[in-house]
Amino acid sequence: MTKSHLATGFRQQAEDQLAKLEAALREAEESIRDLDAERAQINAEVLALRSLLAIDDGEPLQDRARSHPYAVGAKDVAIEILRESDGREMHYRLLADEVVQRGGNLPAKSPAAALNAIMNRDERFVRPSKRGFYALREHHPSIRENVGTRHSRSN
Repeated sequence: MTKSHLATGFRQQAEDQLAKLEAALREAEESIRDLDAERAQINAEVLALRSLLAIDDGEPLQDRARSHPYAVGAKDVAIEILRESDGREMHYRLLADEVVQRGGNLPAKSPAAALNAIMNRDERFVRPSKRGFYALREHHPSIRENVGTRHSRSN
């Protein structure tokens, strides 16, 4: 066996090991996302049931929502994230991922679509440049129309 033959065998083994580890990493990251979404959903349900049952632990409902970081409204989390961006716009899918990571209550099946629908109905959100990218009206006061405003297409 030559030196280059040994090097080729080692390289192949290293590439195979790398591929296995990268696949395991992707699987672990997917599991973490699923578990985070499940945790957020369960915490939101717990908070809702406590409110429904009027379980009073001496903490006002508004304070209770703040003390349970994974049971907060998605709209509030999105506003917080966009305020931190100092006026930069953000694509709604990336924004939805960040909202879910921070514990915003979005449905697990389609968080991006749900957040998009929420932002389209709220006048605090604007699309400063192009479709799918959102920012806050407070950072872009010159934009006059609501993000959900429909325009007719002329032929």
